[in-house]
Amino acid sequence: MVDGHEKSVRPSKILGVELKTEGQPTYVLITHPISRILKNDAKRLSQAMVVRRQAIKGLTANKNIIIMDDMNDTPGTLAIQKLRGLDDTWANMIQTAESVDLANRFTYVYQNEKNLLDHILIIPSFQDEFLRIDKERRCQIFDVDLSNHRAMMVRLRFAN
Repeated sequence: MVDGHEKSVRPSKILGVELKTEGQPTYVLITHPISRILKNDAKRLSQAMVVRRQAIKGLTANKNIIIMDDMNDTPGTLAIQKLRGLDDTWANMIQTAESVDLANRFTYVYQNEKNLLDHILIIPSFQDEFLRIDKERRCQIFDVDLSNHRAMMVRLRFAN
């Protein structure tokens, strides 16, 4: 539902890939909702809900879930809360960027304002694999010449 009306709302871009990690399926959802410059929070929230529903389908099939890419939203907004599952009964996704020092925790600069718009969210069952990496290497955000966004890399190390 958008602005009180039933509408078909799909993410602008979404890709789902299933990988095997230690013999267990991992469902990776890569998404890019509409830009927040368009000032359409209701549509961006609806798109986040669609992605979350896809994540829940994976959770019900006992798959690990990773959600990533340019979410066009900052931590704490309704769309990111929806993606993380902070308002439903399924697993709450871990915001990997929280391990990055605050001064470097941004992926986009607009009008001299630093924002964390790109996210890599992982299922809580990956928390141990995330914490096995030295804190300064778990999640890194760095400049690249390929985009106006800074790159983000997350490392996981499996026990086996």
